[in-house]
Amino acid sequence: FVRISAGPFLDTGRGWGNINNRGLGGWMIDAGLQLEISVPGNVGIAISYGRKLRGSGGAFYASPGLFPGNTARFGWQ
Repeated sequence: FVRISAGPFLDTGRGWGNINNRGLGGWMIDAGLQLEISVPGNVGIAISYGRKLRGSGGAFYASPGLFPGNTARFGWQ
C-alpha cells in the first residue's frame, strides 16, 4: 500500500556576507512543489522542485527518509 502526497512550498532566506564581491544582501524567495511517496514501515522519499521567483533557475532535490505514522504533511493526498 503506497501513500502519495503532494503540495506547494514557499522558501525565503537572506544571505549575509560578500562572496566574490557579488553581495548577497537581498532576500531570496523560491516557490515549488514537493511530492512524498511512502510505504508501510514509514520509509519513503521526498522529491522537490523549486524555482526562483526573481530571475530564472530551478532545482530538483530528492531526499529519502522516515515518515512517522505514514501520515501526509500536506493537505492533498
